[in-house]
Amino acid sequence: MMKQPFGTVYLLGAGPGAPDLITVRGMECLAKADVVIYDYLVNPVLLYRVNKLAELISLGDSEVGRRLSQEDVQAQMVEFARDGKTVVRLKGGDPFIFGRGGEESEALIKAGIPFEIVPGITAGSGASTYAGIPLTHREYSSAVLLATAHEDPKKQQSQLDWSAMASFRGTVVLYMGAERLFSICDSLIKAGMSGDTPAAVVVSGTLPNQKTISGTLKTIPEQFQQKGVASPAVIIIGPVTKLSERLQWFENKPLFGKSVVVTRPELQAQSFAAELRAQGAHVHMFPMIRIDPVEDYTLLDQVLKHLQHFDWIVFSSVNGVESFMKRLFEIGKDIRCIGNARLAAVGSTTSASLLDYGLVADVVPENFRSEALAETLADQVVGKRVLLARADRGRDVLPRLLRSFGAEVEEVSVYRNVDIECPDNRLRKMIETDTVDWITLTSPSIARSFVARYGDSLYQNPESKIRIASISPVTSQAAEKLGLEVNVEAEQYTLAGMIEAMIQDSLK
Repeated sequence: MMKQPFGTVYLLGAGPGAPDLITVRGMECLAKADVVIYDYLVNPVLLYRVNKLAELISLGDSEVGRRLSQEDVQAQMVEFARDGKTVVRLKGGDPFIFGRGGEESEALIKAGIPFEIVPGITAGSGASTYAGIPLTHREYSSAVLLATAHEDPKKQQSQLDWSAMASFRGTVVLYMGAERLFSICDSLIKAGMSGDTPAAVVVSGTLPNQKTISGTLKTIPEQFQQKGVASPAVIIIGPVTKLSERLQWFENKPLFGKSVVVTRPELQAQSFAAELRAQGAHVHMFPMIRIDPVEDYTLLDQVLKHLQHFDWIVFSSVNGVESFMKRLFEIGKDIRCIGNARLAAVGSTTSASLLDYGLVADVVPENFRSEALAETLADQVVGKRVLLARADRGRDVLPRLLRSFGAEVEEVSVYRNVDIECPDNRLRKMIETDTVDWITLTSPSIARSFVARYGDSLYQNPESKIRIASISPVTSQAAEKLGLEVNVEAEQYTLAGMIEAMIQDSLK
């Protein structure tokens, strides 16, 4: 019997915190991993990119509270690889910059395990960039010194040469030194560095709760202490830190630091969440519904096999397009079955979803709602056979209006909206403690599911500062009927319109 070949281990740098700063190569590795062993500082959003069948192993809540020692981690990587599995060792920052990647590489070499190092953006570079601090600058610094204030406790003596660091003519970047900031600054001053040297501490760099504290070597420890912030933090020392006030960009984003709850189904929420993060928001994913296949395909399959009988096919959502096409392909058919049928989409995102399959919508209303779609089709569907591909539940306004205009409408459920019944106590606690800024509602069914699960928590605090953002008047009406106060509503009934409404509200 042929021996199973060893799997490959990827020592992968996840970057400094923001999930979109991982490399393309890193994404490829996560997608094919059988096992992911990840550090506590890795952004959990990255775990959404992992193969759903992969085993996820967390190393605990902090370096001190690890469930596995470094030796155990290395042993597990070897064991999984010997079983033929693809292993990703996911680390914050870069594996070879204070990431113990060298030690793990040596352990893999000793065990004869094939491996690859996938670099990541190191915290010093990422945090400084997001704080508007260029580590090098023609007028201020032509060299960078990276050091860690958290050394191996087994060392007989520190390898940090404070005198050399104090006389370094460039930018000094210290990792993992927040808890020793007083001692670090004192050591550098005693070694000859001026107490007036500009300095900064960047806390939670690249994340929506980032804080940049600027001062001098003499003042920064007390400033940091007064702010009451903690690790993870990067200490930057040198004249370049003075540029932060002028070059700051990340903390100036319109939704910076705002805590936003996204309630859309998990798969549909990713692009929305990414755009919110791009505006500086801290995104929390709590789906209120999930998209499931229909329980019985009999009627849908019958319709799909006779699409040539319809004059129009109308799609009222992106989920409708994707579920329709998926089942069409599953039964061995393709878009040629649509024949001469014309296509209508309720909005731009639904139209874009059709385009993904090489189909151009013939009709998209200017106002992205069912009533507008029906009115746009009014003169074109008289006496025509219309197929409406939709969810198993929802408003009946579109088929009712189309019939009133003289169309012969056949409705078919292509997917199900299913409420996620079990409340998530994390969101309940956030609502009760008023630590959420925005809750986003993108459909009436999501509004109803949210109120059913969390309405009691929201209503019990009349002084709550939580704001509700709605995607459309229909969603707003459903929310308000349930007792919610809708604070902003998208002018264009799209996710981008929702974000714009939230931004405009924040500027008031």
